[in-house]
Amino acid sequence: MPKVMKDVVHPLGAGELSMARAVVRSTGGFTLGLSLATAYGLLELLVEGRSPWGCLVGTLTLAAFLSLGMAFSRQVRVTVFLLLPQAFSSELGTQWSGVGRGAGAEAGRVLGRGWLREIF
Repeated sequence: MPKVMKDVVHPLGAGELSMARAVVRSTGGFTLGLSLATAYGLLELLVEGRSPWGCLVGTLTLAAFLSLGMAFSRQVRVTVFLLLPQAFSSELGTQWSGVGRGAGAEAGRVLGRGWLREIF
């Protein structure tokens, strides 16, 4: 006969703590997403010399998806944190530059230094 579990007594205030942590995590993720999108827009505008309207549209689109994804999805947060070093690294682009034709060349083009620039 299966063992029946009795009601578990939770400490007082444990539910509020987890709700507070979730709110802080979502707010922090949303803010970080907006900050990353703003940094991307400024880099495109000032460093790359793109048109202001193109930067504005790209930044607003990236900000909408990135901030909401960072606020509400753990998978998006993990993916963004794992891709951050690659996004700001130029070493990967030189590593893939000698690859020939085919799937490897496509991966080298996408993973190279300007992979963010090719999205928009």
